Amino acid sequence: MKFLGKQPDKKAVLTSPDKYFGMIVPVFADKNVYIARPIFTPNFESKLNIADRFYQGNMSPDEAKKFFKDNRIGFVLLTFMEKYNSKDVEKYSFLKIIYNKDNVRIYKVL
Repeated sequence: MKFLGKQPDKKAVLTSPDKYFGMIVPVFADKNVYIARPIFTPNFESKLNIADRFYQGNMSPDEAKKFFKDNRIGFVLLTFMEKYNSKDVEKYSFLKIIYNKDNVRIYKVL
């Protein structure tokens, strides 16, 4: 989280909808997140489905770009604890890995 917190871009972070990172990132990296826990996330179910579609690679590149732009998302967090495959995320050519250590990947939206 320290690495993410040092990034000057203040855009939001997309975290996995099924883990607790949506609660941790704002505290330790001082960045907003797209989805946290239901009580803290307006329209949680809708956001959950959208984030899940992205992480599964089920969005077209144009749809994913629009999703990031509309929601001011600048980073994507993926760890070994999620059920998602990094290959599904890496199919989007506008994402660049900026951190890859200890089974944690952080992508910057270009």
